[in-house]
Amino acid sequence: MYVDACRCLEVLSVANNLEIGNRAKLCFTLFLAVTVFCHLKSYGAAVEAGDTLSLGASLAGNQTIISQNGTFELGFFSSNGSNWYIGIWYAKIPEKTIVWVANRETPARNRSGVLKLSREGNLVLFDAEGASIWSVNMSKKASRAVILDSGNFLMQSGNNKSETVWQSFDNPVNAVLPGMRFGGQQKLVSWKNSLDPTPGLFSLHVDPSGAKQFVLTWNNSVQYWETGTWDDKIFSGCPGLNKSFHMIVESSSSGLYFSYTLKPEYTVLSRYVLTKFGGMQINAFVDGSKWNTYWSQPGDACAVYDLCGAYGTCNSNSDNGAWDSQDWGSSGCVRQSPQPSGPCQSWSGDSLNMRNSPPSESSSNVSIRVGASEPPTKRKTSSIVGTVLRIVGALTVALGIFSVFIWRRHQLRPKDRNFKSELGRRGFGSVIKGSLPDGTVVAVKKMKCSRQDEKQFRAEISSLGNIQHANLVRLRGFCAEGSGRLLVYDYVPKGSLNSILFTGSSKSKREVVDWKTRFEIALGTARGLLYLHEECRDHIIHCDVKPENILLDGDLSPKLVDFGLAKLVGRDFSHVPTTTRGTRGYLASEWISGLPITPKVDVYSFGMTLLEIISGRRNLDLKVQDSSLFYFPPWPATQIQQGNTMNMWRRVLQRRQTWKR
Repeated sequence: MYVDACRCLEVLSVANNLEIGNRAKLCFTLFLAVTVFCHLKSYGAAVEAGDTLSLGASLAGNQTIISQNGTFELGFFSSNGSNWYIGIWYAKIPEKTIVWVANRETPARNRSGVLKLSREGNLVLFDAEGASIWSVNMSKKASRAVILDSGNFLMQSGNNKSETVWQSFDNPVNAVLPGMRFGGQQKLVSWKNSLDPTPGLFSLHVDPSGAKQFVLTWNNSVQYWETGTWDDKIFSGCPGLNKSFHMIVESSSSGLYFSYTLKPEYTVLSRYVLTKFGGMQINAFVDGSKWNTYWSQPGDACAVYDLCGAYGTCNSNSDNGAWDSQDWGSSGCVRQSPQPSGPCQSWSGDSLNMRNSPPSESSSNVSIRVGASEPPTKRKTSSIVGTVLRIVGALTVALGIFSVFIWRRHQLRPKDRNFKSELGRRGFGSVIKGSLPDGTVVAVKKMKCSRQDEKQFRAEISSLGNIQHANLVRLRGFCAEGSGRLLVYDYVPKGSLNSILFTGSSKSKREVVDWKTRFEIALGTARGLLYLHEECRDHIIHCDVKPENILLDGDLSPKLVDFGLAKLVGRDFSHVPTTTRGTRGYLASEWISGLPITPKVDVYSFGMTLLEIISGRRNLDLKVQDSSLFYFPPWPATQIQQGNTMNMWRRVLQRRQTWKR
């Protein structure tokens, strides 16, 4: 019989918020769940459904939070498959329309990372390798983060969660939503292109000259459009802007601000957006099918500075069809050779902002004289060959310089890398703490030279060489020179879960005594196993899950380690190994009975580990006074059968009180 593993942790999570009496009633479900096989796939849901991230909670993969009325959704997205961002979009429409991006300048590479509200009250985004790439660090710490029906993502502090310490509305990207206050020192900055939210060349902001107006600027240097001054009713250059809106404009010593709300008769979704081509638009999602543009500026698209690039010309479209569809734009033309000097030259730099006008009696032609080296003919073969030879020559010189640089760097490389502090010694060899030349602290696993150790060395490289996950230790590199076998990992400062639970000081034990911390450790371990079993290209069975192989980082986040026994298997997991792998006390019956080995062997080991996390003692402990409790798992099962759940719970609480002292 296999029990839903997620139920195990649900019970533990609920128990954390109940009185002791109710906790005792739940022990029947809890201990029964952890003493049988738990189906690992059920661990996929790592965040409770809703609109809120609580302290210690996180988002990863395709997990999201959704505002209460279901209008806005926050989570990870990727527009090109390689760069990943945290963003907010409309949840109810088929076209994924992003209205806010957190890390537009620091994307997570290749796969989504983890967004976490740390126990210290800071919002941090980690990439798949565990490095922090974006964060919100406020002097006043948050107690939760929530996405509102307005599209505002905010962090709140205080017991009543009424004080806002940070909000996305104060950090706009390229859009203003109804109810959002924009102005002062804020800027809207366009996307680089439709697939890249990196800041583009166009921005909207308050006129720096002090005029009561907003301006559009190219490259933070050239102003090409303005709203006109605010006359307490409208912006003089934008008639009709407030036709469908209630406009609210504030002008004070802190600056000029505006916000808008839809009039009651309008119930559509709307957004005020700076496009990638430098124009302002108000878009509404009508008929439940598509976005329509019903206001845009500049009215003449060719007024946007440098829209068509150097030496390009712009065609004004009287019906603005191309402007509305954003189906145009150019990077311009490039000269074939340097610009020659001569008496006809009439400008310096590039020619910008030329446009085609309709023919008229007053129209005239512009003639541009080019050098003899730039006739409008195809290049000759000899010219192409010459270009290729020049490129090859340059590459040869560059390769030579690079080779000398690498050789010189090797000669000057410091010989002592401070690998001196031994962290531990086990059957495979020793683990040494050290630092790389750039100051990075690492843990180096030094293997012995036996045949079995060579197998474990190769297994660990095969397992960890091509995988990365926040709950798996990161393999930085390895060395196989002569008889030496070294594996270099990220250093995990808190050490193993085993050392904290069973051999650590009272202070270290107190760090993991509360239910929530133990829940997060168990959940993170399950995530790492789920990744190995289902998300890797080559599925991996760890084969040795136990507290000794679960390391804790500075935030007590777990990381699985020691893949020396791991096995890469096919997707059907039908394999019968010739030798038993794992540790006594955590071995599933399949190892002994010769049955096909599947992820269930890891799940069994995880269940035994989970029992130790909950009870605070080893499953096998010959030092206890009562010999009937040498092997612990049968004891809770017997207590449950006899209806002594209160006695069982009292033992767990006694153990917990010992830790607190």
